[in-house]
Amino acid sequence: MKKNLIYFCYFKNSIISEYTKYNLALLKNYINIFDGEKIVKISVDNLDIDNSHLISLFDGFDVELVKNHPENRESEYFIESINQISDKNSITFYAHNKGGTSDNYHDDTIKYWLYSMYFFNLESNYLKEIELNLETEKDFSGILRKEINCSPWVTSDWHYSGTFFWFNTHRILNNSNIHNFEKGRYGVEAFPGKMVSLDNSYCTFHSIPFNFDSYAFNNWKEWVSIDNLGEEIYNEYMELYTKTFNKI
Repeated sequence: MKKNLIYFCYFKNSIISEYTKYNLALLKNYINIFDGEKIVKISVDNLDIDNSHLISLFDGFDVELVKNHPENRESEYFIESINQISDKNSITFYAHNKGGTSDNYHDDTIKYWLYSMYFFNLESNYLKEIELNLETEKDFSGILRKEINCSPWVTSDWHYSGTFFWFNTHRILNNSNIHNFEKGRYGVEAFPGKMVSLDNSYCTFHSIPFNFDSYAFNNWKEWVSIDNLGEEIYNEYMELYTKTFNKI
């Protein structure tokens, strides 16, 4: 099946922040995975100024410059982006420039979280299992799956913490629950859990039936360890991690 990309990228004051550079470096590293459509919404605060320097970052993508909605954020254009996909017999990856407004706190936790969103969703060994699951019985795949309702923030029975996920395009577009999508800060994060039950989802990295703290650095040191990942995967992880965060 073809693999599509839907990407939302917010540039505060039309500035390319440090964390957005990390995201774009990782996206570039995995871009050859996407042999289908590559739909990008570039979100800015002011559409009347020259934003061509942002558009040039996504050469070869289907790019649209859109107005930022501070309350709705990526949810404002989410369903519209899904409906743009012409080849429904495909799987689609949704992602965004995580931490793009986080330059005021250079936190290693955010780096682990940001990087893991790409590695555990797009690295070849994980992608093979993701494809198999989405082509057969599962509708969604992601990482950091919280198997409970986390109201009042994410008001679904389960979700992928951080809002990166794959889905079976045809099945999701033909799911009647899509018409009940609610825009809002956590609208896209809640989307998978409001579309299907937990049984119809797949997770490649860390799924727990309680509300774990994704912002706790000690958790990341435990999750990303030789004991948890095995020596081979851990070394692969750290090699690209070091390359990504040392070259920007």
